[in-house]
Formats: sequence, C-alpha cells, structure tokens
Amino acid sequence: GGECCHRTPAYLERGIAMAEQRITEARSAVHATVYRTFLAVLSTHGRCGCLTDAHVGRLFTAAQAKGETLRHCTDAWANARTTLGL
Repeated sequence: GGECCHRTPAYLERGIAMAEQRITEARSAVHATVYRTFLAVLSTHGRCGCLTDAHVGRLFTAAQAKGETLRHCTDAWANARTTLGL
C-alpha cells in the first residue's frame, strides 16, 4: 500500500461507520448506493493498507442486510477497485 494519511484508527472507524450508515439508510437504488459507497471507501482508504477484511466484511454485511447478494457485493467491490486502478 501507499502512505497512510489516517491520523488515528478512529478516522478509519468513522469512515466505515459512515459508509455502513449510508448503505443502511438507502431507500432506493441500493445497488448503486452500495457501489458508490464502496468507491468512496476505496478512494479514501484503498491504497494505504489500513482497510482490513473485517472492515470490508462490515460493508458487505450492511449491503446484504439491504438485500444485496454476496456476489453483488463482491462484484461491486471488484468494479470499484478496477475503476480506481487498485
């Protein structure tokens, strides 16, 4: 990964919590919201190596609670990574 710009673990924690909330509060276009949220998380935290499997799992869990399949989550995550060149 690149250099970590996160001042404290709380910065990443807050970002993940905000992402979970954004997914949880989606009323429509859940798939698009999930993708945009993954893109936002990866653009901020995708290069420094701070993002753990546990963080990704939390995002996937939030998305699946809204009716997304694991495959949709995996595809959206991979597409977001590709879009950002990760």
